[in-house]
Amino acid sequence: MNCLESFEHALRVRTRPHTYQAYLRDVRRLISLLDTPPENWKEQHIQHALIKLHAQGLAPSTLHRILSSWRYFFRYLAEHSNHFEPLLAAKLKLPKLSRTLPQTLSPDEVQHLLDSPKSDTTQDKISTHDPRARILAELLYSSGLRIHEAANLCWKDIDLEYGLVRVFGKGGKMRDIPLGSHAKKALETWKAQNQTTPASPLFPNHQGKPTSIRTLQRWIHALGIQSGMNRRFYPHLLRHSFASHVLQSSGDLRAVQEMLGHSSLQATQVYTHLDFQHLSQVYDQAHPRAKQKTSSVDHLDPLPPKKNEDSSS
Repeated sequence: MNCLESFEHALRVRTRPHTYQAYLRDVRRLISLLDTPPENWKEQHIQHALIKLHAQGLAPSTLHRILSSWRYFFRYLAEHSNHFEPLLAAKLKLPKLSRTLPQTLSPDEVQHLLDSPKSDTTQDKISTHDPRARILAELLYSSGLRIHEAANLCWKDIDLEYGLVRVFGKGGKMRDIPLGSHAKKALETWKAQNQTTPASPLFPNHQGKPTSIRTLQRWIHALGIQSGMNRRFYPHLLRHSFASHVLQSSGDLRAVQEMLGHSSLQATQVYTHLDFQHLSQVYDQAHPRAKQKTSSVDHLDPLPPKKNEDSSS
């Protein structure tokens, strides 16, 4: 078994399918760019491979992801052989990415989305009359779940009595998250209408297996079209909205971190920037001296000509 085959086997065990595919694709790209066998790779070889990819016009974010995959590959090789240097690409630097704030919905937009009446006018192929689409949206917004976390839920993970959902997130980390009253009611109704067992998937397909992530994404997209949203609508938008709205109301960053399943508080702090952005907008609109206004002198009428005191009336 060569190094790529053993790495592929390890990826299947250690990572989720989406991560597995991305890492494997990036490592295969590296091997195709280099003519020398992996045992002879040096830092300059990796640098030249990055230069080739940059010349192809790849976006900076893509280059950062590729380099991250390569570093993971090098660490794996170093674990299994003394011929490889684990920090082979550690010194390689890429331009810093401009940090973009996550998009969110306003509370009014969420209410419109989840409470809007069903429509027959949508041209989307996914039936928006399927109640699972709205239940999924309620769940994503209620508990801030990632789409793959929702896809893997079974009924044994839902405690309707106490209003909790048990989630296994990244790295297999388990966390219990409260269920909102609307999500709880929707799940109770859905469960009463179907024959379920504790091991039954929350969102089964026609074979009784968990519905694919891609299909769940189409449900959410179709729901956005049905509700008349004039923007791209995707599952993670509801997770961002959950985090932003809870943080704005509570100000408890640690609690939001735990509910989102972030291993680092730094990942959660991006929502504080959203909160400050909202406060800044309110301040600019409400405070009479918030913005630099044009000097009032510019708006005064011109002074009348000075009278000549020596002239007669």
